[in-house]
Formats: sequence, structure tokens, C-alpha cells
Amino acid sequence: MEKLLNYIKNGRGVGIKWLLLFSLIITIFLTINLKLVGDETFVPTAQKIADEFLPIKIENGIITDPVDTIKTYTILVGDENNNPQQIDIIMDTALDTLDMSKIKNGIFITKNALYTIANNQIEIYKFEDSIYLPKDDYTEFFSSILNWSIAFLFVFGFIGLFIFYLLATLFYAGCSYAVSLLLKKKFEFNLRMRLSMFSFIVTYTVFIFLSLFGFSSWLIFFIAVIALEGLILKEISEN
Repeated sequence: MEKLLNYIKNGRGVGIKWLLLFSLIITIFLTINLKLVGDETFVPTAQKIADEFLPIKIENGIITDPVDTIKTYTILVGDENNNPQQIDIIMDTALDTLDMSKIKNGIFITKNALYTIANNQIEIYKFEDSIYLPKDDYTEFFSSILNWSIAFLFVFGFIGLFIFYLLATLFYAGCSYAVSLLLKKKFEFNLRMRLSMFSFIVTYTVFIFLSLFGFSSWLIFFIAVIALEGLILKEISEN
């Protein structure tokens, strides 16, 4: 505890290296979890969809195989026991166009286009080329998509988390002025940043474990960070 107080009071900088390290640890944790979930859900689900809809043959922007065929597949996103979101994939190669007034969210395939509909936002992708997709095992292909997506999310997720944590630290450093005012003490800004960085990281880590038991409250989180700042400032003498 003494070393911690000494770092907060007399350390150099504002604690950026610790925020970078914490951002990296959280990003690694999230991407590993995403990889495990993806291997368990995305890859097998994507293969089931391929098994259901393939083979497909497109010639000059028109599906020629299968013809006059209706196929459907429903994906459930979320906890199956807690109102999961339903995404329907429907292929009807007898249709040229869709009646937009009678369809809901999902993915729809006609003989000449693919439609994606979400929250009344409609995207239409017309088939233009000729292509043949045989019925086959695409698990390696889907795994490759998952891995590249995770690599992309790792890089930008790390940057995003670091920026978020830095902004949060700046916010709590500002809040520390009210805390020090109550304690009738004055401290320099760099000390406040190191203090806020430590208080934020400790509280954030505790709340990660609490979330495993279903507990989450931003208000209590805010109060906990401020309280920890107060406890530490109480033990630190003014410069």
C-alpha cells in the first residue's frame, strides 16, 4: 500500500503505460472469448446454412439452380431462454422482386437479388456475375473469416478501449477536484490522473468479476471510483 501511495504521489507521468497495459489485457480477454464463442456458434451455424441453401448456380445475374424453390433457415441470436432475436433467411427463386410492405427483418434471396432488412433499413444486392457454389464443407473458410474478423477487432478494439479508458480517467480526474475540496487538500493534475487511473482500473476489475454473477450498475461503479479516490487522497499529504 505504501508503494502504491508513493507512486500516486511521486510517480512520473499520468499513468498512460498502465492504461495501455490494462487496455491490452481486456482486449486479449475479449478476443479470446469472442474466438471461443465464434468457434462454437458462428462456424457451425454458417456451415448449417451452407448445407441448407447450397448448391446455388447463378448465370448472368439470375439463379438458374435451384429454380422455383423455397428454402428457409432461422437463426436465434442471444439466450434461447430469454427472448432471443430471430433472424430468418428465406430463399424463393420463383420471385423476381419482394413486396417490401409484407416482410420483416431478415435476409431474403430472390432469383436475381439478395435483400437484407433490419429496423426498416433495406439493402439490395443485385446478382450480376455468373458463379457456382457447390455443396461442400466450408468450415475452414468460415474459420478464416472469423480469425480475420477477430484480428481486425483486436487492433481497433484495443485502440477504442484505450481511448475510452483515457477519457474515463480524465473524467474521474476532474471529479477528484470535488473530492479534494471536501478534504481541503490541493494536488497537481498529474497526481490526479495517476489516482484516477488506479481507482478506475481497480473498480473496473472488481466489476468484471461481479458481472459474472449478474451484477451491473454504472451508478454504483461511479460511486465506488469516487469513494476509492477519497480513501487514497485522505492518506496522501499535499505536495
